[in-house]
Amino acid sequence: MANCPSEAIRINDGSGVVIIDKERCSACYNCVVSCPFGAIFVHPEVDEPIKCDLCGQQYPKCVEVCPTNALVFVPEHLLGQAQRVGSVLRYAHMEEMEYEVGREKKRLRYADIGNTRLEEE
Repeated sequence: MANCPSEAIRINDGSGVVIIDKERCSACYNCVVSCPFGAIFVHPEVDEPIKCDLCGQQYPKCVEVCPTNALVFVPEHLLGQAQRVGSVLRYAHMEEMEYEVGREKKRLRYADIGNTRLEEE
């Protein structure tokens, strides 16, 4: 926001979402380069930078309508938990297996937990 010479980037007071004011934006693209999250993009068919604004609500529509559930929205208050889970998975004993489907090589990463079994009581 500090790198925007036209002061077009602001935080919505109600939702806390960062918004680009298209009327004030000069399309200098300083925000694209300086965004610490890599969340502002350029598209050749749009005149100004693009950033998700959660469709003006608390939950983005793209996540709701994605037919394959490939998109996930993690609310800000849960980001710390998501980062901790990611850290655990990075430090777990991960194994990698390569296999082929047709002529396409694929890799499967999994946590090696040994031969541990749950005992019935």
